[in-house]
Amino acid sequence: MNDATWLSIIDKGKVVAAFLVVIGVGGEFLADYIEGPIIKRRDESLRLDIAHADERAASANETAERERLARLQLEARLAPRVLTSDQQKSIGVALRRLGTFSVQIFTYSDVTEVTNIGNAIGAALAHAGWTVGFAQAQGGISVSGIVLAVSEKAPTAVRDAATHLANELRAEGIGISLSDVPLERIPGPGMYYGNEINDPQMRVMIGTK
Repeated sequence: MNDATWLSIIDKGKVVAAFLVVIGVGGEFLADYIEGPIIKRRDESLRLDIAHADERAASANETAERERLARLQLEARLAPRVLTSDQQKSIGVALRRLGTFSVQIFTYSDVTEVTNIGNAIGAALAHAGWTVGFAQAQGGISVSGIVLAVSEKAPTAVRDAATHLANELRAEGIGISLSDVPLERIPGPGMYYGNEINDPQMRVMIGTK
C-alpha cells in the first residue's frame, strides 16, 4: 500500500477512536446517572439498618438497666437492716449533743432481723445517753418498716431530736418514717415482753421490711 492509503486508514482510525471516546464519555455519564439513585437507596438502607440496630441496642440497654435496678431493689428488700458497732457509736455521738431524751422501742415481729435492728438502734441511743425502753410487742397495731412517733406535748427540742435521729439512721442506710400521728394516739401493744418506760417522748415501732 502506498502512503495515501495508509493516511486514509489512519484518518478512519482516528474517527473511530474519537467515536469510541464519545461513547465512553457518554456511557460514563449514563452510568453515573443510573448509579446515583442506586447508591442513595443503598446508603439510605444502610442508614436505616444502623438506626434500627442502634434502637435495638438502646432498648436492650434500657431493659438490662431496668433488670439491674429491679435486682438491686430486691436485694435491698431482702438484705437485713444492720447497724455495726461503729455506726451505733457514730449515731450516739451525733445525738448526744442534742440533750437527753426518752424513747420507747417496740418490735412488732419475732423475726430475728427485727429484734437485731431494734437492739442496734437501742444501743445507738444508749451511746447518746438517752433513756431507752425495749420490748417485743404482742398484738396491737400492724407495723411495716420503722416508724418514729413523737409525743403531742413534745417541745421543739424533742421534735428536732426525733428528726435528727431519723436523719442519722437514714444516713446509715436504715429506712425510717416520721409519723404524723402523735404517739399518744397510736394504740400500744396488747401485750409485750421487755421493759417499758413511763411517758416516753418518742416511740420507735419496728416491723418487718
